[in-house]
Amino acid sequence: MPERPARILIVDDNERILDDFRSILLPERVDDGLLELERELLGAASPSARRAPDVRVDFVGQGREARDAVQRAMRDGDRYKVAFVDVRMPPGWNGIETVQELWKVDRDVQVVLCTAFSDFSWQETVDALQHADRFVLLKKPFEPDEVLQLVSCLCSKWSVIQSVRCHMDRLKQTVHERTQELRETNTALQRQILEREAMELELRHAQKLEAVGQLAAGVAHEINTPIQFVGDSVHFLQEAFDDI
Repeated sequence: MPERPARILIVDDNERILDDFRSILLPERVDDGLLELERELLGAASPSARRAPDVRVDFVGQGREARDAVQRAMRDGDRYKVAFVDVRMPPGWNGIETVQELWKVDRDVQVVLCTAFSDFSWQETVDALQHADRFVLLKKPFEPDEVLQLVSCLCSKWSVIQSVRCHMDRLKQTVHERTQELRETNTALQRQILEREAMELELRHAQKLEAVGQLAAGVAHEINTPIQFVGDSVHFLQEAFDDI
């Protein structure tokens, strides 16, 4: 199945900033014929006419709205890959609080913290969020190329994380299945060992009985021979006495 366009969330209380993101991520589509004509006349398309990344973008103005949007996305199975979050958003949650709430809902969403001020130092931000590998800082005013680069890199990172997690889940399932097979094989081997030990015990018992039988036969033979000799001698003496 082809992968759907990446879903992006923009969280900022400043409508002008939201418009900036719209112009970068959702520019008006330019007709392919015009692009081809410009390429023929100028040799290359102008930067303003370059295609935007294939993304779907949602815009909200406050942290609570952002959390609700992420909850709906999780429920619908159409998760956000990247969230651009403003640090200052009075009167509601600030950017740090918003990100903490977003990660309670979806731990994998990659975050770009946008700020024009030094409200929080890097260390304070790391201490508050605990996951320095899940967010980056973007200083305002930002360049369009910075936004496009972050979208591209972080969406790729999100996809890699999901791929690795899926692979790990498959490995865990395979290990579980192999472990179950080994348990079943071990149980069968234990049963076979017990059956073999029982058979060996019966065999040793039969061998002992056979040995006792052979011993009894030998003793009987040894007793029978003198008795036969004595009997023959008595018979001979009886005949001798009769003759005398």
